[in-house]
Amino acid sequence: MRSVLLDSIISTVNLAEIYTKLDERGGDGRIAVAAVLSALAAVEPFTEVHARIAGWLRQRTRSYGLSLGDRACIAVAIASGAEIYTADSIWGQLDVGCKIHLIR
Repeated sequence: MRSVLLDSIISTVNLAEIYTKLDERGGDGRIAVAAVLSALAAVEPFTEVHARIAGWLRQRTRSYGLSLGDRACIAVAIASGAEIYTADSIWGQLDVGCKIHLIR
């Protein structure tokens, strides 16, 4: 699993979610975020192409209750030809054009 993490990317939308959760819990989390970012291959800017794919995903994933952040993650994976690794079991039911691996 460590090799997967070292080749992983995160979108700027999902990075914003990390900062939001840290702030909600009362800390700035700079050390935690630095640790996460140092383990990743890249932070991927969320582009117009990603936005278009995330919009396209809305109707296809509505019944699964995916958030914009979820769809942003999937959109970046689709555009990048990447695979997704997630602990969110509902994602195992998705058929959206990228490979999704459940990690538990």
